[in-house]
Amino acid sequence: MRKFLFLLSALPLFAIAQTKPITLEDIYKKGTFRGETIPVFAVETMDSMLYAANIKEGNNKIPLFDYAPSNDKKKVLIFTNRESIYRHSSKAYSYVYDFENRKLQKLDTAKLLHAGFSPDGSKIAYVKDNNLYLYDIASAGTKAITTDGKWNFIINGNCDWG
Repeated sequence: MRKFLFLLSALPLFAIAQTKPITLEDIYKKGTFRGETIPVFAVETMDSMLYAANIKEGNNKIPLFDYAPSNDKKKVLIFTNRESIYRHSSKAYSYVYDFENRKLQKLDTAKLLHAGFSPDGSKIAYVKDNNLYLYDIASAGTKAITTDGKWNFIINGNCDWG
């Protein structure tokens, strides 16, 4: 019974043991409460993968700040010289880079809209000149899905306010 009473009387001491306030600086700047990473479990980010790949077109290094990875992270779409068209649309020069064979392919010589991978990462769909295209990565071939696109009249593969 004595031990129980002693523990009961010591309980408030445990509750007031922490007297230093926790500050935002401790959390965000100093990293006081940040856990240590274990190298075996550290996840490689897409940024680090792209930087390590040292991607170039000829002798020119490709800027790597605008990109979209495939679902399996084996390939990445890289966009350069993005040009805003209206509100939420833009077009850019588009490349696909394959990490396995370290191959860079430019999808087209023109700037493209809405380039995106197929779910399995084998193809890329995009819009050019109001038409929808499909690029096969393995063959590096492009197929026009629509051909009747006309500026400000028939808009295939792109949203419009109508």
